[in-house]
Amino acid sequence: MINLLLKLVSNKKLLSAIIILEIILFIVLPLTYLYFSGYFDCDKCGGDGFVWCTDCRGRGKELCQRCDDAGDGNCYICHGDGKDSEKKDCKTCKGEGFFFNKLTWETITCTKCNGLGVVFEDVECWLCDGDGDCNYCNASGLTNNTCKKCAGVGNVECSECK
Repeated sequence: MINLLLKLVSNKKLLSAIIILEIILFIVLPLTYLYFSGYFDCDKCGGDGFVWCTDCRGRGKELCQRCDDAGDGNCYICHGDGKDSEKKDCKTCKGEGFFFNKLTWETITCTKCNGLGVVFEDVECWLCDGDGDCNYCNASGLTNNTCKKCAGVGNVECSECK
């Protein structure tokens, strides 16, 4: 029996035929089955049947509404930079927006406020006290509520292939 196997293996044509047969049986046929069964057909999910939940962005918890649904945990007033703008009367033109030149009798637009009479100064954000973090969700971007769309799993069934 062993002598027969050694003769078969020493025959190069037979050995190459066995290798080709193994490639067909173990690689080509399974991939063909997957292709025709629809595994590679779906561009949305890649064939596994599930996609990332768009409501919670795969996190399983509802996104904080006070972070403008960005889920980044930044304060919605200052958007994370800790500063807010405060409108104040322009000191240069005393809130008028222009000057009157007594020598030439011309009205000159104030260059400090561009004729608006007010300037915007950066002040510490009143909501987050200047740290830039959302106080409602403690900068996590998430609430403690489970996402209703995916029931906290983070993914949902693919609408294209299921």
